[in-house]
Amino acid sequence: MSKPVWINYGLFFLGVFMIAGAVVAGVGALNYEFALASSTENPPATTHPPYEYGNLPASEQRIVDGAIDGTRYTLDGSSPIPGGARPSFSEQEVVVRKGDAYYVFTY
Repeated sequence: MSKPVWINYGLFFLGVFMIAGAVVAGVGALNYEFALASSTENPPATTHPPYEYGNLPASEQRIVDGAIDGTRYTLDGSSPIPGGARPSFSEQEVVVRKGDAYYVFTY
């Protein structure tokens, strides 16, 4: 007795859906590492304007202060990163002006 042909097709599509689900779950598990890259008294040349520290919400100010003190944050979402993260698979920069200094952070 041979197997019906539809079983082969069913198993194939089940495998495709399993792989697609694994890819979606993997992309959703991406983390952001937010850390201080440099600081300067002159505004660095970036594509986005610097964010003013005083205009940031308290949660973003805590992250910025910690990163200035040397803490490296691993975040599973982009909400506490100043300005909100722009989705990308490459390293991004954000500049925050606090007092007379400009701080460049990478994530």
